[in-house]
Amino acid sequence: MSVNPESPIIIQQSRNRLLNAIDGAVDLTFVRAFGNIGDELIYAGTRQLLADVFYTEVGLRDLQGVTGHTALLAGSGGWCWPYHAMPNYLPLLEKQFQRVIVLPSSFDMSVPCVKTALCTTKATVFAREEESFAQIQHLANTELACDCAFFFDYRSFRRQGKGTLTAFREDKESVGYEVPPDNNDISLTCETLDEWLWTIARYETIHTDRTHVTIAAAMMGKQVKYRPSNYHKLPGIVRFALSEFPVDRLEDPSPPPRFFLNIQPIDDGAICIENWLSESKRVELILAGLVPKGDSLILIDDGKLELSQLAARHVIPFTERAGLFFGPPSDDATALKEFKRLMEAKPTVVAFAWPAFWWLTSYPELSKYLETTFPCIHRDDTLIVFDLTTTGI
Repeated sequence: MSVNPESPIIIQQSRNRLLNAIDGAVDLTFVRAFGNIGDELIYAGTRQLLADVFYTEVGLRDLQGVTGHTALLAGSGGWCWPYHAMPNYLPLLEKQFQRVIVLPSSFDMSVPCVKTALCTTKATVFAREEESFAQIQHLANTELACDCAFFFDYRSFRRQGKGTLTAFREDKESVGYEVPPDNNDISLTCETLDEWLWTIARYETIHTDRTHVTIAAAMMGKQVKYRPSNYHKLPGIVRFALSEFPVDRLEDPSPPPRFFLNIQPIDDGAICIENWLSESKRVELILAGLVPKGDSLILIDDGKLELSQLAARHVIPFTERAGLFFGPPSDDATALKEFKRLMEAKPTVVAFAWPAFWWLTSYPELSKYLETTFPCIHRDDTLIVFDLTTTGI
């Protein structure tokens, strides 16, 4: 494909680095992950990167029976505290493909399953900013390149625009500051990538804590004021790839946020990172007391907890595919359908750990079904458990 002559040298170098990494592949499969509209921009940029390369494309959730020589796993933030489902899929990809390349992503080695996955992989792993690269460079075959959203051609969306778009996160990656009354979290409210891009194009100035809103707005020539989300990816990408663009940090509002990692408020308290491990252990001990050895339980924790003391029980993640956490349900109907499917395994309880308490409001039909069908046998600020062996309350 033709290279946009306006692209900064770091973007052109990253394009060459990625194309060199796939050079010589007998066959190539681009594996999409899952996420919001910002992730769709990553996929669109990846397709433009691969415009002169023959490849097939498949979703990460549709990999059954798919094999080949080289798999390109889409870039994402799915290797960090807020969302870290990707480490579950890397071993599966390595079984089905001779070679795996993880496209530019962010990484957090404080997450045990992320560190374990990278310590044992033979994949080539690209970091998309220098903080992630520094964390993983001694663990895997690691390289540094721009997020694939930079390879999207934004020229048709460049226009003057008017006014200011405030597009702060309203999901669990938010730091927790109160959003402005006119906030529009377009990565959740827009239905298509085209709508998302044209929404940005209509404005002159963008205020956001979303990484891909920042990238797209900067590449369209907008004035961007950003605020970090709850880990290092956005400031890192700004430093690494957007130093030549009109992107500045937005002053944090006062007072500071109440919650860490967007853990939802329970009574008057919140779980902080210093208490994370002790609270995890507490959850583990409670569940070990409620669920007999050899029994199954459904665990809703957003894939965040490492509960080794439950090894004698069959822990079923929600949602689940091939025994692995498959990310949050897309909507309430899907959540309820998936729960009823998992009931076929005859689990003893379903447990909500505190990192997933947001499910109880985001999936109201599932919550109502549980509250009206099964007795709640434990409820505190870190764990809610329903007994699935008794119905008709």
